[in-house]
This record gives sequence, C-alpha cells and structure tokens, in this order.
Amino acid sequence: MWRIMRNRLPTCDNLVKRRIPLGEEEVLCNACCQREESAQHLFLRCPKTEMVWNEIQKWVGVDSVRPDNVEAHFEAFSNLGTRKTSSKFLSVLWACTTWLIWKGRNESRFESKNWEIAKMLGGIKARLWSWNKIFNLLEGEVSFHDWMTKDISYLFV
Repeated sequence: MWRIMRNRLPTCDNLVKRRIPLGEEEVLCNACCQREESAQHLFLRCPKTEMVWNEIQKWVGVDSVRPDNVEAHFEAFSNLGTRKTSSKFLSVLWACTTWLIWKGRNESRFESKNWEIAKMLGGIKARLWSWNKIFNLLEGEVSFHDWMTKDISYLFV
C-alpha cells in the first residue's frame, strides 16, 4: 500500500524514469497492450482492471466515479459506504483488489499467464472472505457459497 500510494511500484513508466532500458513493447500494459503501463493506467484505466472494479462495485452494491489518481481513488472508494458499510471493510477490499491486480500483472508479465477477470474476482472474494473471518470486517453472516456467487450488498442495508 505504501508503494502504490507514493507511486513507487516498479511499473514500466517508473522503470524508464530510473533509466532502466525497456523495449518499445515492454513498456505497454500487458493486460491490454494499448497504453504505457503506469500505476494510474494499470489500477484505474486499463479496460481489464476497469472490469474488475465494476464487478467489485456491483458485488458490494456501491457506485462511484473513479478519479485518475490511485490515492484519490482509495479515499473515494473507502468512503462509499452506507451506515452499515464500514470504511474499514471498503479499505481492505480496495487493498485486496489492488494487490491481486498487481499479482495478476506480474503473473502475466513474468509467467506469461493470461489475465482472467473471473479468476481474479474469485481470488479477491476468497481472500476477503478469510480476512473478514479473521478481522470481523462486516456484521452479519453469509455462507462461503453465497459470498462467492451472489452480490453481498444486502449486508449493507
């Protein structure tokens, strides 16, 4: 979290700024190959990660405009909740989502694995399920099956 908030992740744009030579195609986002990879693009503007955020927002029943800056996005996302939606839960969900996007980026770039949105969403939900059980992030009970297959917005009303 510290590195993403301070733009210290080794994204392609940051590597180029550090004078690490990258080929013309190496600097492109390997999820979409449309733009130079930067934290803003990778976590917020890449078409594939936009789909991840859209699905996550539907899953928890929140909606927001996405700022172009990851720090502002974190602040906005963390404060989307209703009275029962804890800011803590949304903050942890944001951290989990960005971490698994970064992990997916690395698997794609270094292990030649394809970006699979459904697999990433499943990973986010499963990890968050275990964190919720450990840290009691949400009130209310939900089965693992429902957590993984249905929207959980009813927990927030």
